[in-house]
Amino acid sequence: MYNKNVRYEKNGFKTVRVPMTIVIGAKCSDGVVIGSDSKGVKFPSNTITEEDKIFSVGDTIVGCAGNSHYTAHIVENLQYAYDENTPQNSQEMSTLYKNVIETLYREDFFNEYGKFKRTLRRNEEDKSIIEEMCTNFFERTERELDFQLIYGSTYTNKGVLDLGLYTTCIKDRYPSPVNTYYPIGVGDKIADYILPRVYDKNTTVAEMIPLVVYVIDQTKKIDNDCGGQIKIKAVTKNGIEEKKDSEINSMVTKIRKIDNLFGQGLVNTLMKQEENNNEDYTREDFLKDLKKVSRPVKKQNDKQKPSSDKT
Repeated sequence: MYNKNVRYEKNGFKTVRVPMTIVIGAKCSDGVVIGSDSKGVKFPSNTITEEDKIFSVGDTIVGCAGNSHYTAHIVENLQYAYDENTPQNSQEMSTLYKNVIETLYREDFFNEYGKFKRTLRRNEEDKSIIEEMCTNFFERTERELDFQLIYGSTYTNKGVLDLGLYTTCIKDRYPSPVNTYYPIGVGDKIADYILPRVYDKNTTVAEMIPLVVYVIDQTKKIDNDCGGQIKIKAVTKNGIEEKKDSEINSMVTKIRKIDNLFGQGLVNTLMKQEENNNEDYTREDFLKDLKKVSRPVKKQNDKQKPSSDKT
């Protein structure tokens, strides 16, 4: 799961790591939802794998796009920092993430600098190697991040709900607050096109989950570099909730039927084959049905209860 093409050289062979991943973070009226695909690729064999891209860090959730080994290292360090100094609000949570990412970036920088100096000492007479190492070093110091993060939290301070959603992008190591939603990964442009059509800031977590599932499912259909099982985690004042694969797959089945209905209604309207009336399947009907997908179905008794009214 990589954000961009990065060339690596090992034993004389160059490989290109193919960009993939779609992760979406969305702020709701009562919490934060993060969803992702799970497609990964193992190099240099190019074997398709299933990757976890959403993690729990204390009572926060984080979605990752980028080098899976590096993001796993980040999550480990985030958990350690969280245990050492548990944040009490969304601002402290953002600061914790910022400090960990900045520390790891500096460590990576100085490790590269150490290799540079040692190579210079070993190859003082080889000007070509020195020149190459200088070029590599200065490119490294100005490099972009090899990952993206989207992370969210829900705190209650003095009875007021404190929702935090932040992103750390490739070109910026510092957290940027997100007021609505934010997609990361190679599928971000597709998701960014669909999300405004379904997003509503007043939507609850329960209603937002099927909307995020819908957007990821649509992104997977269009972009072959996104795929695998859809994963969902949400955080509310009651804690972290993770949807089971079976629940998500059931949602996908229902969502695709709803999407087909909407598509048929749209075609009918565009072709003017039917007049607009109350029976048409509109965008409002579409969104209303999507939001209902994750609601539990009320069980009804097979037999009707006798009426208590006496005749």
